[in-house]
Formats: sequence, C-alpha cells, structure tokens
Amino acid sequence: MFQSIYLVLLGVARSIAYYFDGVLLSSRSYKSIVSQRDSAVQLLAKAKEDFIPGLTGIVFSKDRALQLYSLLSSYHSSVKNPADLVIIYNASSKEHLQSYNELERYCCEISTFKVSFVLEGEGFKETLNNQLKKIITNNIFFLVDDIIFIKDLDLNFAKKINSKEYILSLRHSPALNYSYNVRRYHNPPQFIRPFEGVDILEFSWFESPNEWSDPLSVDGHILPTAEVGVIAEIADYKAPNSFEAILKTFSNLCVDRKGLCYLESKILNIPINRVQTESKNYSGDVSVEYLLKRWSGGEQINLDQFSNYCPHSTHEEHPVTFKTRLRFPATPDGNL
Repeated sequence: MFQSIYLVLLGVARSIAYYFDGVLLSSRSYKSIVSQRDSAVQLLAKAKEDFIPGLTGIVFSKDRALQLYSLLSSYHSSVKNPADLVIIYNASSKEHLQSYNELERYCCEISTFKVSFVLEGEGFKETLNNQLKKIITNNIFFLVDDIIFIKDLDLNFAKKINSKEYILSLRHSPALNYSYNVRRYHNPPQFIRPFEGVDILEFSWFESPNEWSDPLSVDGHILPTAEVGVIAEIADYKAPNSFEAILKTFSNLCVDRKGLCYLESKILNIPINRVQTESKNYSGDVSVEYLLKRWSGGEQINLDQFSNYCPHSTHEEHPVTFKTRLRFPATPDGNL
C-alpha cells in the first residue's frame, strides 16, 4: 500500500516538474551530475593554465560614475602594489556616457597601475569573455562600483596566493556578524593564523552562514582566473548579478579550499541605490540622476567618515555627503 502511494506521489511530482520544464532527480543523481560538471570545469581550466603569477581586477559599473570615482580614488589612495583594473561599464544616456569619459581622463593621471575602460557593447557576456581572454595573470578579483576601500592594503600577498588552495576575501573580517542582504545576525567562524609575519586569518568556508558561505563572490574575492574563465564561457547570464548567481552554483569547487581574510575588512559595499533589474536587492534610494548632477557640478562623495571605520556587515547603508572633487589623492607610497 505504502509503495503504491509512493509511486503515485512520485508520478505526480514528475508531472509537475515536467510541466515547469524540469526534471525530478534523486539526491544521488544530482550530486553525481554536479560532481561531473565541476570535474569538467577543473579539467578545462587546467588545459587553459598558461598564466603568469599575478593579479588583475575587473570592475562592473552602470550609470554610476560618481560612485565609481569613490572606488577608484579609494583604491588609488589605500592600495600598495595595486593590480591593474578593467572597468566594464554601461551608460544608459549621453550624459552618463560623458561622466564616464570624464572619469577616464582622471585615470590618465595614475602611474602606479593601469585602468582600462571598456564600454559594454555587444552584450555583457560577450564583453566579459573578451576581457577575460586578455588577462594573463593567474589570479583575478571582481568589484562592483558601489564598493570603497576603507583600510590600507598591500596586494602583494594576493598576487602570490594559490587561489586553488585558498580564497582570500578583501571584505571579510572577524567583526562581520550581520548580513545586510538577509537581515540576520550570525556568528563568524573559528579563525587561526596560518602564516607568520602576515596579518591574515584562516577560516573554513560554509562553517557559518550567509556571506561566510559565499566563496565565489564578485565583491573582492581572489579567484583562479582559469576556472572563472571557463565558467564565464560555458554559462548563461546577461548581467553582473546573473553572472555572480552562476558563479555561486559552482561553490562545490571550494569545499576543500580554506578561506582567508584580514584582521579588518579592507572594502565595504555601500548600497545607496540599485541600477540593475535582475534582482530586487536591498538598497537605499539615492537617485543616480541626482548623483549625476553632483558629478556634473564637480563634486565627489565625502569618504572621510570611513577613515577609522570598522564594518559589521559586508554591505551597509550610510548617509551621503559631498565635497569638491579634486585629482586622485596620493597613494600609500606618496605617488600619483
């Protein structure tokens, strides 16, 4: 009797899955498929490993030149031994495009690292893949344009790290005990100090919830270029949010990789607005058009309040004030 009921329910479940263009799989079958997929990514990535040791950053931006300026100026002033950056941007109007062109001219002043501006033309996926194919460093990290650097950082460690053994997060620290995205408090994982002479902590991904179980983030995590390149090429996505969502489905690749973070968070995401339409993330409501007017008036966001700040979440809303925009400030070495 129970077997008959089970078969009937199984048939109903399969019919529902089929109706929604899906397939009902057993847990064992699903794990097997995921394992095969991940193995294929690793094999393809191994075949593409003709990289040199180093680090490259890719920044995603849309209609937020003023916020991108905050990211670039804080990166310029806070980061020692910086990595070159590629800015993939989208402008919805002539005025926004002009703001990016002006920002690009600011970046011509920088001599310590290279900033390349790439307008999203043929579609986000095609643009991203074209840029990934040009990267020659074995490590890569992503940023979004509402991130700022809040602490001094030497990227030499990140340039040398084996990202197939460790995933270093620039946004994590022992102080992170709240998730803005899910509106919940959580306990950080346990930490050890794995390296002598470096203020780096090691933890286990997935030991704690929320951001502590998110190794493949586009918010400042040091990742292997080869694996990211393979996933970006074979996956289906249309914009940064769906790209990150796809990356997260490959988190099984990180099960045996340890997490690393600094004693203090080096970056902070300040979600004062939302420009993407793929997901309804929490954010503030500061209009990008209002910020564009501030940019056109020669202003920048005042970041002075973050000089000694310790965040408790990877994302935090903060009041926005402005000051006159100047050239990029000096670097930790005193250079422009």
